Amino acid sequence: MPRNYWMLSLSEENFVVTKKLDYSVQGFRVPHHKKIKRMLVGDRLLIYVQELSSFTTSLNITSEYFEDHTKQWTYIHEKEDFSLRVNMEPECMLNQEEFIDAKILAPRMQFIKNWRPEDWHLAFLGDLHLIPKNDFKLIEDEMQRLIDKRSNKSYRNN
Repeated sequence: MPRNYWMLSLSEENFVVTKKLDYSVQGFRVPHHKKIKRMLVGDRLLIYVQELSSFTTSLNITSEYFEDHTKQWTYIHEKEDFSLRVNMEPECMLNQEEFIDAKILAPRMQFIKNWRPEDWHLAFLGDLHLIPKNDFKLIEDEMQRLIDKRSNKSYRNN
């Protein structure tokens, strides 16, 4: 049973990198080392893409953190190599046309309750956030609904 539920806020460029890696590994910036060290096998991770204001993928963490300095992701400081990493596997992967606009679900999230409604997006600033289990479930349930809808549509077309 997962102990922690995380939300990772990625640039669109870094999301593409993670996707090209088949969502098998994710790197994090060193300033988040205390959070990364709390990640355990079985924890859950949700990806939010900043420029799209969208939730795209939910994943299972499959390793404790490790260090790897292979350059994959980019940041404004060239020295940052996202060296703190975890292995993971996807649970729910949405196609781009299915990405969930955060404006739709954010008002229902406990995570943003301390923000004024018009400033909800400020809660998503920063890279890595612990979020309540109910928020994670709200978003992942919607992802699963979209995936089921896609599967049913493809089944009916065959």
